[in-house]
Amino acid sequence: MRFFLLFCGFVILSFQVALTYAWVETPMLRMFIDTFNGLYEGGIPVWSNMAFSWGKWWYFTAAMLLVALVYGFVIKRPVSSLLILVLASFLSVASMLYAMYPIHLMMQVSI
Repeated sequence: MRFFLLFCGFVILSFQVALTYAWVETPMLRMFIDTFNGLYEGGIPVWSNMAFSWGKWWYFTAAMLLVALVYGFVIKRPVSSLLILVLASFLSVASMLYAMYPIHLMMQVSI
């Protein structure tokens, strides 16, 4: 179970690193900002603006979560602590995805 949680955390954090790379090194982020400015009267939603402004700090978040996961795995912490770290990794990625696709606002826009 411990190895499975470590693997899940690694996969989730790898996705976060790939998503951060797409935000920082490609014009993807600029496209989202332009889309938000075109769709919503108030411009970019607050959470999206905050998440986008972190930029390369998302790499740091992924690295720290990975270090905590490996450390917890090596010193044989209880499964519950590894599960909490995997959940934190998942929430980190989910927050990045939510910044790109704020569902509650998308449902209010008439096309």
